[in-house]
Amino acid sequence: MNLTPSVLAQTCLVKSPDGDAMQGAVIVRNNQSSLYQANVSVSLFRPSGHQVLEDWDRPKSGVGAKSWSVCFGKTITYPGSTRAEGP
Repeated sequence: MNLTPSVLAQTCLVKSPDGDAMQGAVIVRNNQSSLYQANVSVSLFRPSGHQVLEDWDRPKSGVGAKSWSVCFGKTITYPGSTRAEGP
């Protein structure tokens, strides 16, 4: 997703090796030559559409010029197929 033409974000799901613990994360790339204030969120869903983690919102945080930032959500124990979605 594009936050601006020069700031990109991607939601993802990070799982433990056994697949029982997981957390949503958002990766932000700031291609601007100045600091960018980002406010991101992520939710976790089953393939059926059942939401297993309600929106986790990251308070506004600065992403440095020409840099990456990764924000990790709450770790939950919920085995099985799950997907991450952002707004």
